[in-house]
Amino acid sequence: MLIDMKRAVRILTIGVLVAVFFIASCSDNQAVIASDTGETLRAKAAIKDEDALWTREVEKERLMRTIEANEALSSSVKLSPESLIASLSSSEAVYPCIQGFASLDTTLMSSELQMALDAFVSALSRNESADASFAPENLFSYVFFLSDLKSGWKAHFDSDFPAAQTLLFVSSIYGSPFIDDEGAEVPVRFGFSGGFIDVLLYFEKDGETYTISNIEIRKWERVNGK
Repeated sequence: MLIDMKRAVRILTIGVLVAVFFIASCSDNQAVIASDTGETLRAKAAIKDEDALWTREVEKERLMRTIEANEALSSSVKLSPESLIASLSSSEAVYPCIQGFASLDTTLMSSELQMALDAFVSALSRNESADASFAPENLFSYVFFLSDLKSGWKAHFDSDFPAAQTLLFVSSIYGSPFIDDEGAEVPVRFGFSGGFIDVLLYFEKDGETYTISNIEIRKWERVNGK
């Protein structure tokens, strides 16, 4: 019986030692896992994010802005990707063009050139002297022009040239000018009930002042096309 008791004590002792060893082993493993945060997925992701080189955000402010209106569109137009793209597209102004004459784009014409042109056109249309539109050394070109105008009037319009101070033209159209540092060339169409003539005016520039240096009649046409 004494032997059986010794054997029981030995077995109990061994069991206690095994239990203590098992508990100690589990405790050590948990401590290792708890302290080894560098091996977790979140920690790895954080390290990679810190080391990553990110590109600059493109148009960050525009991407975060809420677009509810556009100055190029009327408030009555429903804003959509299509309408916004259409409003952002740039387009140039389109000017009419008279075939056989010129484009009617006169946006490049300065106020000084416009004034000189208006003065001559007004005087000629009223069939009055336009000497003031010419520099003295170029006045001969006006004389030749009047001679050609009077001699060609009967041939092209089949009527006598109107008397002085009698309205000669009732309309005028300015074409697109050619302008450089020395002056300008401006096409003008003069019209009346019997037809029209196309004239090219050559201007000289002296400072900000324009005077006509020459006139060329480019076309005669009656209303019936003859």
